[in-house]
Amino acid sequence: MHLIEALAAGVRGAENGHAEVYNRGTSTRATLYSSFEGDTHPSSGANVTLDASGSAVLYVSTLVDVIVKDDTATSVREFTSGSTAANTELISQSFRGTSYTTGIRSAGGPTTVHDALSLWEDSAGSTDFNVLYNGVSTRLQDALGATAGIFYNVKSPEYGAVGDGVANDTTAIQNAMNAAGAAGGGIVFFPEGTYRVTTTLAVPQGASLWGVGGSASLLRVDHATLDLLSYTGAAPQIPQEVKGLGLSSLQAHTGRMIYIDTVATVSIIDCAVGGGLTTGTGVYVDDAVVTLRAYWTVFGNMGASSGCIDATANVNTVVDLAGCTFANYATTYNGILVTAHHGSIDRCWFALTTATAGTSYCLKPVKVGSTGPRLTITGCRFYGATAPATSFGIQMDSNVNLATTQVVESGCIFDGSLTTPLYGFTAGSANPQFGSTSREGFIYRVEHDTGTLELNGDKFGTTVIEQTSNANFTVTSYVPHEGAFFTLVFFNDSGAASGTVTYGTGFRNAGETFTAVNNQTCEVRHFRSVVLPDGTTVLMPIGPTGHHV
Repeated sequence: MHLIEALAAGVRGAENGHAEVYNRGTSTRATLYSSFEGDTHPSSGANVTLDASGSAVLYVSTLVDVIVKDDTATSVREFTSGSTAANTELISQSFRGTSYTTGIRSAGGPTTVHDALSLWEDSAGSTDFNVLYNGVSTRLQDALGATAGIFYNVKSPEYGAVGDGVANDTTAIQNAMNAAGAAGGGIVFFPEGTYRVTTTLAVPQGASLWGVGGSASLLRVDHATLDLLSYTGAAPQIPQEVKGLGLSSLQAHTGRMIYIDTVATVSIIDCAVGGGLTTGTGVYVDDAVVTLRAYWTVFGNMGASSGCIDATANVNTVVDLAGCTFANYATTYNGILVTAHHGSIDRCWFALTTATAGTSYCLKPVKVGSTGPRLTITGCRFYGATAPATSFGIQMDSNVNLATTQVVESGCIFDGSLTTPLYGFTAGSANPQFGSTSREGFIYRVEHDTGTLELNGDKFGTTVIEQTSNANFTVTSYVPHEGAFFTLVFFNDSGAASGTVTYGTGFRNAGETFTAVNNQTCEVRHFRSVVLPDGTTVLMPIGPTGHHV
């Protein structure tokens, strides 16, 4: 309890007047007590009558505003009084409080000890300065000790990384990684900063590397040839992550960002890999049984022939790529962005747009030994190089006509800048394991004047032939998988009536012809791929003739 001392001493001019007592900052009457023990209430909500000395003995348990008036109800004095341990006023930049004059709540505003201490319980979930840890009220030191074997902060005093891009943080980071590995696994944490390393960092089994974002936690190698991260050594297959980090170099660099040569499952999540001064391969998987996962990560380099991911050294290496971007920034590029043998690639972007020279490939499924590639490619976008450069979307490896090959493409978008969107997807009886379900939306335009024209019905759902002379010629075609549709549009742009067009290999009606088409007129013919009794897959005409447009 707190004695309102000013009233107890008496207020001159307020003889036989009264006092009005309110909870501080409000219009609510305060609860008043006539004893220090707080066991009697002289009034609650009413005016307090003052004696001939202008005094009254009152106690309060909270902060109050007091208005003292004389016997004519004229205000004589106003002041604030009261104190209690819980309601002692506290003003500190560490706590937010509410201004009595403006009502605005901000850091440094007045609050109470009670409200400040209550914040701990709200935040920690427990009382007595304990924390709620796994549903149990636990001492703070015990709770922090329980996480010591999980998180290894490279900037902690124990390891001492600086992260300013100048200091050599190699030893600090390696020590943190080694500690995580020795504990059987843990998360090596990189707060925001640029971490300069000068030698390859050996990532032990069980250690995962976490940052706060690919543009905020930057791990950069300051060497011309050494790899940045290396996963080597024999150990059980323990899943590991590289998450929220930017991996690149501080100087021209031909090494790899990540090198894997051990039994491992490595996931790369929300990272930026390569770019800038990097000309080496982003991720290279050597001859090891590896599951490589990459999600929502940007891969890029400046190399004239290096790629973003090469995971084809071992037949049992599996890739799982989703939501990633793969790009090369060299003007002359003769490389492959992603080379893979087994796995799935979903909703990724492939960009060769910077190249103006060379022959380049977005994605190449390849065989390993005698085993053909096994890949599912769905919902990706492929952008080609700028002419005169030659670029391919998906190119099948050579000599993959194997019973073990299973490659399916579906729902992808191929930009018109690609020289050839799909190469080597020759479907049909010989290669039924190749499939492209996006081909119905592809349109291929070609100019032709005379001789035999070979079409790619296995790659394009529609082919437009623009004839620039009226000579006779023959069309042949690769055949898509059974049941696929194919539309042939013949446009006469020769200036005269066209010659005779003869169907050749690949068409069910091989040897048949259709009549001349007038200048600036189209002949449209529809086909469907069917398997004949002898097992041959051909393009069967739908309807007896085409129609002129």
